[in-house]
Amino acid sequence: PARSPRHQPGSARRFEALSAMAADASSFWESELEWQAAEAEKGFEVNVIEPRHVGGGMFSKSYTTYKVTSTVLADGVWRRYSDFEFMRDILVSRFHGLAIPLLPDKRVVGNLDEAFIERRRAGLADWARKIGAHPYLRGDATFTRFLSVTGDSEWEQSKKAAATGEGASSSSNPGLARWFGCLRMYPLPAESDKAVAESAALNSMLEDKCRALLTAVDAFLQATKQSVAAMEAIGAAFDSLAKGAVAATEKLGPVHESVKKETMSLADLSAKGHHAWTELLSLSKFADNEVQLFLLAAIANEIGRCQAFSSLLAVRKAAQDAFGRSSVQLNQLRFRQKQYKDKGDAPRAAQMEPELERATKLAHDMNNRLSDVTKGILLVEGRSSAIKRVTMLSQLFGCFAATQGASASTTQTIWKNFLAEAGLEKAGTIAKAQRVIDDLLDTDEYTPVLPAAPDSGFSIAPPPTGLQAGAAPASAAAAAAAASGAGSDGAAGSPAPAPAPAAAASPAAAAAASTPAASPSADEEEDTPAGNDDDDDAEEGDMF
Repeated sequence: PARSPRHQPGSARRFEALSAMAADASSFWESELEWQAAEAEKGFEVNVIEPRHVGGGMFSKSYTTYKVTSTVLADGVWRRYSDFEFMRDILVSRFHGLAIPLLPDKRVVGNLDEAFIERRRAGLADWARKIGAHPYLRGDATFTRFLSVTGDSEWEQSKKAAATGEGASSSSNPGLARWFGCLRMYPLPAESDKAVAESAALNSMLEDKCRALLTAVDAFLQATKQSVAAMEAIGAAFDSLAKGAVAATEKLGPVHESVKKETMSLADLSAKGHHAWTELLSLSKFADNEVQLFLLAAIANEIGRCQAFSSLLAVRKAAQDAFGRSSVQLNQLRFRQKQYKDKGDAPRAAQMEPELERATKLAHDMNNRLSDVTKGILLVEGRSSAIKRVTMLSQLFGCFAATQGASASTTQTIWKNFLAEAGLEKAGTIAKAQRVIDDLLDTDEYTPVLPAAPDSGFSIAPPPTGLQAGAAPASAAAAAAAASGAGSDGAAGSPAPAPAPAAAASPAAAAAASTPAASPSADEEEDTPAGNDDDDDAEEGDMF
């Protein structure tokens, strides 16, 4: 026969009770997740804009206010930095177990500097957006008034009311009610003190490593800025070379016709180089922004998350100390009451009952607070931070990688176009460059040297058509004599033979002088000692 519940064995009743609790928990979380999804779809916008300086009077200091616009009130309200501080303190005191984001650093001196005000505005905007994106925190009653109360006196009254406890009860605070509902459904993990210590060690390690990474990335940012400045200088130098070459050719006479042609080619090549570096510069000007937006922002945000978690750990330590003090106080009161009872002083023992009730309630509340903060650390913030950390870093690092890939592709196109415009065959030029690199890598020790320029051989061209002969410079004979003397078998600086008297050149000599001399063979060059050429040959070759 079926037994009534009160006649069932104890283990069966406990099993049914636990099953009912599990079913209730499952139903609760299903409903809560649906609510969170609905809140996310609603969206919540908040921003901090238009910092405004307010001058001080005889007995007051000047300060800065910021316009806070939001979904709650699009026209916005004006708030000081101290108002943000007050709002954060309220959220910390109410939402046990949540890591409330930190505010930007406070500065006592120089807080009216424009650059500092802009950094603070951006930091306050980031803080407000994080609170607005949190489905529980943005439902806080005081935060709603923070975004909606326009008058200064009305806002000050709201602050006083919040400081005295208004909005601290879940019955009058929708966001707080939902959060405490979640905490009550979480079990307190076993060995929670040990688990919290492990979380603290992990958080400390992550913050230290992220700070080291931030230092390295900041150095990379500075190097990137220097690289951009160097690229700008290179482009300007190419432009200067191109313009200088063009200007120089305009001053060259007919005798320099071939030089003029090649110098114009140099100007054209330099102009193409200037164009390529200008394109690279326009591309690289975004490089420091990419480093700041993606790498620095990701790391700085993670450091802020670690600091907020450390702040939550400090809240738990304070709750632990408060619970310890309340427990000691309760035990002292109980001991005193026991002494009265042992002595038979029942009236005095009875007089202690109200004080004991207050002490018991205080210890109970402090224990609940410690339990709630511990649950939040281990079951909410620890897990949430780990997920957000990987998601956020992967997204931002991925964005940086994508921009670098796009920049590399564009850079390749820029240099490919340069090779084509310069008339250089891409595959062959790459092969030459690779051979130079391979030769350097084959050496035991890398020494940065300029690769040897390709030697096309020495050649002498006939004079330009229509070139009119002019008188030889007066110093030509002396220069030839000096050159001949320096290259003779005698010691350097020895007297050179006196030049032959100047005479009218014979037709044969003139013809020989106007005909390019044949280049000696390689064997002849090797057999003839340097500086011992035939004197007659030297005289005929003076014009070269």
